[in-house]
Amino acid sequence: MGYFTLRLKALFSLSAVLFFSALMAESSLPDQFLADVEKWSGDVKAVLENFADYRFAVSSDGKVLTSNSDKLSFQEFKVWEQRLYFSETALDRIELYLYNKGDAGELEKEEFKNLIDKICARLEQISGSRGVTGKVSNDRPNYYVNRRSWKVGDVGVQIEWAFVNAHRSNRVMVPFRAEFVKAVLTPVRAGSLTGRPSVKPDWAKLVSGRHLLKNVEQNGAGDVWVTGIPMVDQGQKGYCAAASAERVLRYYGWQGDQHEIAQLADTAAQGGTSLEGMVAAISVVGKRYQLSSRTLLDPGSGASFEKSGFNKLIEQYNRAAKSVDAEIIDPMDYCDTLPNNVKLINIMSIFEVMNIDILKEARLSRTQEYQRFQQDVQAYVRQGVPLFWACVVGKISETPALSVSGAFGHIRLIIGFNARENELLYSDSWGAGHALKRIKVDDAWTMTFGLTVLKPRDVR
Repeated sequence: MGYFTLRLKALFSLSAVLFFSALMAESSLPDQFLADVEKWSGDVKAVLENFADYRFAVSSDGKVLTSNSDKLSFQEFKVWEQRLYFSETALDRIELYLYNKGDAGELEKEEFKNLIDKICARLEQISGSRGVTGKVSNDRPNYYVNRRSWKVGDVGVQIEWAFVNAHRSNRVMVPFRAEFVKAVLTPVRAGSLTGRPSVKPDWAKLVSGRHLLKNVEQNGAGDVWVTGIPMVDQGQKGYCAAASAERVLRYYGWQGDQHEIAQLADTAAQGGTSLEGMVAAISVVGKRYQLSSRTLLDPGSGASFEKSGFNKLIEQYNRAAKSVDAEIIDPMDYCDTLPNNVKLINIMSIFEVMNIDILKEARLSRTQEYQRFQQDVQAYVRQGVPLFWACVVGKISETPALSVSGAFGHIRLIIGFNARENELLYSDSWGAGHALKRIKVDDAWTMTFGLTVLKPRDVR
């Protein structure tokens, strides 16, 4: 290598350092931690005190800080979500979502590529390096996660970007879909480019039913519940299934987030999925993470609507309605018209017009299913296993009250029960104030659509 080439590299590195130093004069939290590795020695309390403007939410175990503040940025790129993960004594890693479809909406393929190119160019500039291309994950055909890493001073930066390639599925053309762009910052370990472990721990094999029993608590008032389930706030995204799955997976020891799960579960941007789709997605997640999935109450419509459990419920509702001279429901009056004049029954529209007292009478008439529902809840809670509860919310009043009106499908976690008070204890992925809530069992059954568990394989 000639002197001229060496001189050019030296000038390039110097310009990168000067640029980076100037940028850090007034910088956001991730930029400050990127510029000064000493900041990583601070604990949760120090970060909360020094960066109070970010309005961090603290996980139940006190080891994860999450923020969706409008103040978030990284190298002048908008950050839609920021997570800080702590060990017992210090900050371990920072995860920044520079894009996710749930918060930012959909991007065309070229727009997504341009964003990746700009982020990589900025990291090349401040590191003085083109970086190292990492392993490409391709767990399912056409679903990809790409990675590239840099060393910036004593901090490693890894960019991960996920997308779904255009492909044909069941004779239908599925378009390209951008999923997320994530930056992961960690102090550099000796002998590695970044601070990230090179091998993902096989955490699922470390979880057993025996270990979960220690998480079951009860009190003198009759409550029996599962403790230690971390809170995840899905924000405005239609990610209730993905966020609930993240909570359960993290409860079992995995470290990841709802955006990775959303790609795997194929959750639609901003609108979530149907309740049937949500439950199916939970089963997909279970297989991916080596957990046993069991559907206790299937919300699926079966081979046809006429043979579905929902049509049976409408028939029971109409019988109860006739007995009190109330209006009966014809499902064909609540159809959406799809391309090619295909008619699709809008289940949520039907739930919205149902009389709640008649609906409850129809649901409670299914006594065997109702009893099995209660038995399943109690059996799994006593084993330390939370349950995914697919339900239609908006028909039954709740505390705290819902912030939106109308009936809509939702996934939440059942985490306990009180047989003495005939109550279920449940939790929503909506942040503070939603970690532990109560509802009468008959009200819960009235709104129930499906029930599923993800569990270690030695749990019955």
